[in-house]
Amino acid sequence: MSAASVSGTGERELKKHLGAHLGKGFCPTRRSVDMLSDGHTEVYYGSIEFTYDGKEKAEFVEWTEKNINNEITVYLQRHLASKSITPSEVVRVQVVVG
Repeated sequence: MSAASVSGTGERELKKHLGAHLGKGFCPTRRSVDMLSDGHTEVYYGSIEFTYDGKEKAEFVEWTEKNINNEITVYLQRHLASKSITPSEVVRVQVVVG
């Protein structure tokens, strides 16, 4: 909803429509969703009209991504805190992303 800039009346109408077709529990409340995303890094959204090689008609392509540095920082802090380790005790960090 946020990525599409849908709020207020539009959001309520979408939820009513989806709930009617997919079941009452399909659309969680904003509060429930916010609880799930607490402590997570920001998700960035993008879109573009793109024509693939060999195609004549452009397609609407969407993607989401996170800043990998922020993501690693948050999870490393969480892990260190769970082990009662202070950041000053860390000598080196090696990260493999793939």
